[in-house]
Amino acid sequence: MLLVDPRAPVRLHQRISGIMTVGIMRTTVTFDDDVAALLKREVDRRRLGLKQVLNDLLRRAFVQQVSPAKREQYRIKPLTSTGTLLVPVDNVAEALALAEDDRFK
Repeated sequence: MLLVDPRAPVRLHQRISGIMTVGIMRTTVTFDDDVAALLKREVDRRRLGLKQVLNDLLRRAFVQQVSPAKREQYRIKPLTSTGTLLVPVDNVAEALALAEDDRFK
């Protein structure tokens, strides 16, 4: 049983209190102002109770934390070679001259 009316506005440092029972854990939770505002907005948007919204958000957070986001596999396509070098490299000066259009010969 939730001790806070889900239709009531979420106040600063609102507390939800209770005891632990079989299968259900009840505890005291203190929300920061920004979290309380976000939670209130989500309760209003979904038109559900605070308990349901909070449980859904926690489940989603735990699942997301356990399973990392899938990334697209990165592949490098090999360059097909004709077997011959495009620029002769046995003479560095000649290779530079070809690469630089004879400007530095």
